[in-house]
Amino acid sequence: MHHLLLLAALTPPARPPGDAFVLLGATAEASLVEMLGETVGRRRALRRSPDEERLSLALTRARRQHRAASARVAALDTRGHHTRRALEGSSGSELARRKKERLAAADRIARLVGALRRARDATAAQALVLGGGAHGTVMLGRGVLSGSEVAIKVSRRGGGDSEALTTEARVLRALRRETGFPRPLYYGRQALRGEPCDVLVQEAVGPSIDALWWASSGGTALSPRCALRVACGALQRLASLHRLGYAHNDVSTSNLCAGAGGGAAQHEIHLVDFGSATPLPSSSTTAAGGDRERRDTDGGGGGTPLFASAAAHGGGLCGAADDLESLAYVLSFLARGSLPWEHAPPADIPAAKRAATASQLSEGLPREAAVAVEALLRPPRGAGGEVDHAALLRTLRLAAGSDGGEEGEGEQGEGMDWQRLGLSWRADGAILDAGGELVRRPAG
Repeated sequence: MHHLLLLAALTPPARPPGDAFVLLGATAEASLVEMLGETVGRRRALRRSPDEERLSLALTRARRQHRAASARVAALDTRGHHTRRALEGSSGSELARRKKERLAAADRIARLVGALRRARDATAAQALVLGGGAHGTVMLGRGVLSGSEVAIKVSRRGGGDSEALTTEARVLRALRRETGFPRPLYYGRQALRGEPCDVLVQEAVGPSIDALWWASSGGTALSPRCALRVACGALQRLASLHRLGYAHNDVSTSNLCAGAGGGAAQHEIHLVDFGSATPLPSSSTTAAGGDRERRDTDGGGGGTPLFASAAAHGGGLCGAADDLESLAYVLSFLARGSLPWEHAPPADIPAAKRAATASQLSEGLPREAAVAVEALLRPPRGAGGEVDHAALLRTLRLAAGSDGGEEGEGEQGEGMDWQRLGLSWRADGAILDAGGELVRRPAG
């Protein structure tokens, strides 16, 4: 794949200074459109830049030369040089030469602008889009210096998406030392294709659990053990997030992902998309009038309607228990293949959730899965009234390992359906079967 866009990184000290990132094109014809960011990153990346980037740099040089020539003409073309003697002498010759330089630079600018416009028009829609988060478009990229795939989320400045991306960057920075979250690599405000945008670059993860559910079951149901192991991994991520004082507010099968690459880490559950995150009500990080009161209102509530907690549909402030309620819905959905309100009109979903019982959500499931659903809906509480994540995790791990697995195997081991089927995946979103045949086509 060729490259569409280059972003220089303002990275943590652990990364090489001046690293940069490129958007990867969806086709072989795609090429780099713009180079943005720090000077060091631009110069280092230039060694690997395709023709379009060189056109852009040549245009910058031509414009600089035109400005310099214009300044020299203005200095010479003053009242003192308008006399016939001046025009016939050395000053007149110098003035004529500078005007020719200015004209040549203007011609060069016109040619480069045309060439650059044609190149950009040819590749304008070729970015490899992995998907759209709740707040922004997610595209595949690569580190110029590291060579590693990255996810690049872009949102236009000035709207709710921009605010949400700022929130996501802040939460990811707080989580950067925790396991199971994409590490943030760069966040900044830059002009992409002439439009002011917020850009968040983070480590790439694997496919969503929603995609793996489809690839493994054809849209029916995962095995109860696999669903329970997904829930164990998700609970560990939520425990880390809640400990740092945030509620996710959009726990769903689309925002839980497998890991990238090979090995055991490939089957580790990751939590992504923190644009809807808010400080927990009891957290000292809550800012009056800030994120605490901001809720998405798509369909009357926050988060993904199918998995949002009953309280979230009212648009109010949610806490740790609401994330766990959403996880209970995710567990039920993965293990049963559906939820009672899945085909209900949007206006009826909140009432259906309030009326739902643990037995209804675990109908047809083995006892250990039913126990896990019940525990997520009514989580154990500590002495201070807060959710006891450790006790809840023990319950889910026991359920997930009930057929012989050990307690520590809560989210890895041979319990994942896609692992038993031999599925693998690529950074472009493609999922392959054991024979290397496509089960899910690449994104883009």
